Amino acid sequence: MEAETRRKHEHEAWCRYERRWREIKSESVRATPLRFARVPWPMVDEPRGVDDITESSVREFIISPEHPEGASRRDRIRAALRRWHPDKFGRHLAKVLPSERRPVEEAVGTVVRVLNALAAEEGH
Repeated sequence: MEAETRRKHEHEAWCRYERRWREIKSESVRATPLRFARVPWPMVDEPRGVDDITESSVREFIISPEHPEGASRRDRIRAALRRWHPDKFGRHLAKVLPSERRPVEEAVGTVVRVLNALAAEEGH
């Protein structure tokens, strides 16, 4: 993928990520079951399943310089850790369809491990 196209793709992924976080927190969505595909996964490319959520895909997204608000790497890691912390994300997990809960839990575990590793690298 050419560099400009890749930057645009990463920027769009950040916009999608932030939009989905707003959606799952909104009143209108609270009563709607949450599906794996609607979770705001921190990835440039949409995952089709838990195996697509890898250390490299999460790392690539979080450290991408294409964040729409221009947040620093450190700030992006902190914000992501707050969102994905098991105590915080647990509220959303209760909305996940029972048939999709195990894959979502597994994928969330992967995300949290990657974020913790990034935080350790940053000296958090």
